[in-house]
Amino acid sequence: MLHLIKYNLLVKLRNFNMTFWPLVFPLILGTFFFFAFGNLNDADFETVQVAMVQETSPNPLFSFYIDQVKKSNSDLLNIQEMDESAALTALKNKEISGIYYNEMTPSLTVNAHGIPESILQSVLESYNNNLHTIQNILKKHPSGILEGLSQMADTRDLVQELSLGGKTIDGNSQFFYALIAMACLYGCFIGFGAAITLQANLTALAARRCVTPTHKLKLILSEQITSFLLGYTDVIILLIYLRIILKLDFQGQIGKMLIISLFGSLIGVSVGLFVGSLGKLSEGIKVAVILAISMVCSFLAGLMNSNMKDLVEKHAPIINRINPAALISDAFYCINVYDDPTRYYRNVLTLAALLLPPLYMPNGYVGLVGAKFHLLLWLAGIGCALLLCCLQKSLRRNEHPAKQAQIAGLPLYSGVGYRFICFAVFYVITNIYLIRYALKIQKHPELSPMYELDKTSEFRDAADLDSFGKLDARKILIMLVFFASLILIVYGGIKLDWDMSETASVFLALAVIEGVLGGFGPSAISKEFLEGCKKMLGAAFIIGMAQAISSIMNAGHITDTVVHALANGLNFVPTILLGPAMLLANTIINVFLTSGSGQAAAVIPILAPLADLVGVTRQTAILSFNFGDGFCNYVLPTSTALMGIISAVNIPYDRWMKFMWKLFLIWLAVGSVLLMIAQAIHLGPM
Repeated sequence: MLHLIKYNLLVKLRNFNMTFWPLVFPLILGTFFFFAFGNLNDADFETVQVAMVQETSPNPLFSFYIDQVKKSNSDLLNIQEMDESAALTALKNKEISGIYYNEMTPSLTVNAHGIPESILQSVLESYNNNLHTIQNILKKHPSGILEGLSQMADTRDLVQELSLGGKTIDGNSQFFYALIAMACLYGCFIGFGAAITLQANLTALAARRCVTPTHKLKLILSEQITSFLLGYTDVIILLIYLRIILKLDFQGQIGKMLIISLFGSLIGVSVGLFVGSLGKLSEGIKVAVILAISMVCSFLAGLMNSNMKDLVEKHAPIINRINPAALISDAFYCINVYDDPTRYYRNVLTLAALLLPPLYMPNGYVGLVGAKFHLLLWLAGIGCALLLCCLQKSLRRNEHPAKQAQIAGLPLYSGVGYRFICFAVFYVITNIYLIRYALKIQKHPELSPMYELDKTSEFRDAADLDSFGKLDARKILIMLVFFASLILIVYGGIKLDWDMSETASVFLALAVIEGVLGGFGPSAISKEFLEGCKKMLGAAFIIGMAQAISSIMNAGHITDTVVHALANGLNFVPTILLGPAMLLANTIINVFLTSGSGQAAAVIPILAPLADLVGVTRQTAILSFNFGDGFCNYVLPTSTALMGIISAVNIPYDRWMKFMWKLFLIWLAVGSVLLMIAQAIHLGPM
């Protein structure tokens, strides 16, 4: 594998399109931006000349507001009172930059577009934005109107308010943030080159590689790994060039900048891989599609027009939620300007949701599964991203933190950076395990625990993706209805306090609607529904039994006894092993209490103060809880989700455990190491 990666890297570095567009072109464009905008903030601007025309019924609040602006910064505006005729003449002769009309609703007239005009417009907008506050002061505290207006009009206070977290706002930084986002998306050229070198019908090199004895999956994985590494390296070089050579002060945390750049690079390369796998299009059309996707996304993110991203946010905010370039540039703003970690992690999670489907289907890029199925997965990723945005928006509105963090007294989203690292580690390890297992079973199918049962399985012939036919309008409509039902369930659970009965009714309605869209009549819908119920009958009994066991243990206070005994045992564990010990304790507790929320309510009130006493941070305790609760969901016979799923696909529990027990132990071992690291670095904030 290493030899293939080295070979692919050398081939890509020698390819003009894979070096110029993802690397050289962003460096050149960044240099142009620097010389065009880099010294703009250091320029000395002259005092803005403006005329004030007093109308028949002037607005005294606006007059006072303008006077306070002049007092706060005497060099900003030079206001001359004129009649309308003289003001228009002065404006035409360019003696002034604009005219303020002082009336009940103040207005501004300009005849050009430049920095002085923008300053005048900003002053007027500042007044309009504060008008509601002024009116409230007059109603509730009229004696404080003078002091309130003085503070609102103080431009120095405005600067301090905008400089969140002690960071300066560079109005031109958005161009460089959008440039970095464009560089991430330009990784699509690398992904495109990787895709066409694996399809024998496109290039002679691909034809020769496909007849080699090297396993095709190794060829695909080596191309993917090389493409991702090269794309990410190009972005890192751009960041170093902007920071070290051009000396742009981003003022952000470099670790967070690298994380968002990583996700952006992965998405860019994935776009190229997907477009390259579209077999019916010519190479020229594919290149045009890649350019269109990357440039349109970058344009909407503000690369060519600084106001474009704000316009999209105002009129079509949903576009910014699924535009990778907008998400990347906004994430840079969150760490360099706004100091808004919640919004930053929202963008990271959204990018991850958009990215996961392509990563889970590496063989779809070369036609083994097909571009159509890959498109379905990508649409699913977009749906997940939108669901995530809706969920997080609702959580922010309701100020409803995660249950575990709330019980432990930790801030919302605290420790999420280290959990992202843990996710990446488990993601890589799990995929390596699955790929090795798949290769082994491919060579020796008889080693599969399901080998004998698969011979008679009803799913044996149903796994052919070609049987689904073309992706027509009816299938797309069915998918959209499905995603709409998921959004409805999330909204109902958060905003309308829905319980299991309301959620079940949505699924029942979904079954009927999807049946109608699929072309079934009432009888056929009922028949298929009952057939599905029959297959899930065994799972229903198992789930009911699991819930009964949990209810009995809670009613008999058996769970409390087990939790208390395990917690007391932690007092005798060495400090460095407290994290793994907590993981083991939570794993044992999960056997008796499978509900995540119920386990949190029972365990965390004990573990949190115990962690304080034994010298473990509460973040580490929460992490051990998450590991124990999450891992056990894949192995415990009392897990309703696990038993329901394996029963639905006719996998006996004993056969499942023959496949799963090794991976479960690997998770426990890796989780223990990650907890020891968290304990060593004193993972905070508490």
